[in-house]
Amino acid sequence: MLRIFKAVADEGGVARAAERLHCVQSNVSTRLTQFEKKLDIKLFHRVGNRLVITQDGLRLLDYAERLLQLAEEA
Repeated sequence: MLRIFKAVADEGGVARAAERLHCVQSNVSTRLTQFEKKLDIKLFHRVGNRLVITQDGLRLLDYAERLLQLAEEA
């Protein structure tokens, strides 16, 4: 879930994140929605076709980057 979240944050949208992750857009969108529900926070504001990261999303992004880096190092 963190990889998907980070890809969407980095790419600014689900379609480009799906391309980067080599998976279908519907999977990324569904997983992102499930993640938001699980955390009970909004990670992105939907503005037209673009996703704008929220303050909670920015806070999580910092942790996600560190956790993913540590996982890669391990």
